[in-house]
Amino acid sequence: MTLYGGSLGTFRDIYADGDQALLKLDDGHDVNGNGVADYPSSAPSNATRYGFENFLTVNSPGYGSSSGNGTYIQTVDATQLSEGYHYITARAWRKARPGESEVYTDFRRVIYIDRLKPVSGFDSADQYGVADTTRDFRFQSLDGTANSMHVLLNLPATLTDSQILSLIGISNKSEQIDRDLFGYIANNIVDGNHVATVVTYEITGNYNIQRFTGIRQITSLGLGLGDIDANNLFQVQDVNAFELLYLSNNTQFAPTADLTGDGLILLDDLIALGTALQTGGADQATLDAYQVLYNTYVPEPGWISLLILGGWLLRRRRDFVPAL
Repeated sequence: MTLYGGSLGTFRDIYADGDQALLKLDDGHDVNGNGVADYPSSAPSNATRYGFENFLTVNSPGYGSSSGNGTYIQTVDATQLSEGYHYITARAWRKARPGESEVYTDFRRVIYIDRLKPVSGFDSADQYGVADTTRDFRFQSLDGTANSMHVLLNLPATLTDSQILSLIGISNKSEQIDRDLFGYIANNIVDGNHVATVVTYEITGNYNIQRFTGIRQITSLGLGLGDIDANNLFQVQDVNAFELLYLSNNTQFAPTADLTGDGLILLDDLIALGTALQTGGADQATLDAYQVLYNTYVPEPGWISLLILGGWLLRRRRDFVPAL
């Protein structure tokens, strides 16, 4: 502070100059990278400095300088900071006379670290309300950076990112339940292995697409795995519907056909379908239809591959009948 008094000249109160400044990140972090906590004591005599760090890059107090202004700079290695929000506090003290109370001011800023895609994880899928076919699919923001999520159920595995993003809308936006927890209510959930494609967004607009498979749901809609059309019957039409899914090369998906729970309709699912139909009490016509399906697509143990004239000749034994 400088006072001008005409003929009295100029008087400067040096005890109005800045004397010290310290820095704190979040609740305390080795922000200057010197490997130690500069003010680790929480004793009353250190209460205003607890958790703060010294400025090391530039530390030039205003006290004693010609202008009375200090300069404090700290270079921070942001690669050592976690993803998400961080809170910076710079605390500056005035020069105090002996016996005077401390006088200081805080300057605060919020920064956001965004180097990586947001990462989410499956949390739960419990019944919601009285209908057992209504489920609350919940997902957690594992890195704490999500500000919104969209949940799309039972999309096929072959969709591109751009195709998935084109499906984003208000109808599949989840509700934020807690700081890092989001929920999506879905109706008419069939008995089967469901897949959830989750698009997680950060406040920066950065996003991540993840596909969670094998979300097993047991409901009253359908007999479960193998009842492809979920009409509570194992029938020939289920075998036919499975074949169409199998031949789609995963451009189509149904939770009732994913018997292995890996989010794909593959040969393993076709093989497992026979057991599901037999244990589910399918009639003979359905089992016969499955036998035809099996013989058509399942390689037999007796296959022999011979290299003849640069091409492959496959010799197959008679149809192998699986034990259902």
